[in-house]
Amino acid sequence: MNIEKNNKETLSLVIPYFESVPEKRAILKQCIDAVEGMYDELIIVNDIESRGPTRAIIQGFAMSHGDYIACLSDDAFLEEGNLRDLMDPDSLVSPRMNQKPQSFWGMAYCMPRWIYEKVGVLDEAFDGGIYYDDEDYYLTLKKNNIPHYCNADVNFMHPDGGKTVKADPTISEKEKRNRKVFENKWGPLSNYR
Repeated sequence: MNIEKNNKETLSLVIPYFESVPEKRAILKQCIDAVEGMYDELIIVNDIESRGPTRAIIQGFAMSHGDYIACLSDDAFLEEGNLRDLMDPDSLVSPRMNQKPQSFWGMAYCMPRWIYEKVGVLDEAFDGGIYYDDEDYYLTLKKNNIPHYCNADVNFMHPDGGKTVKADPTISEKEKRNRKVFENKWGPLSNYR
């Protein structure tokens, strides 16, 4: 699906980055190299304080200037299509991830600035930015009637998903806290899974 775009529209790419494992710098370079020339502004938020990707994404979106803002995990690599094919003036668009289509992937999506201005991005209440923040944002999109879909012409590979999470010794406690935040906001998780 190719949406006709004005060539003057700009795309900001936000990548949250946390060098938790030694090979992360090389993985980040692969991520950036795969989308070289497809964005107008690159914002890498290095999460040196280990506050989690959610806070890094929030910071990156606040720093962005583009007509569109894309978010991409630092360990996802473009395999098919073009990052700019996710630019739709009316919708938030996610690519396929590991060949799987889904209407919203928290690790890769693009939105026009008006969506960001209307509903923001992720909720900072989720500790460490892992677990349930994606589900929360998906429900926020639905609640606010924000159109969102998958552009199947674009595919990113996320071969080592969860590597950063697995390196965190406090992950179990964060998952429990974040589940409580989610359920306090939306009700029992079992209603959504």
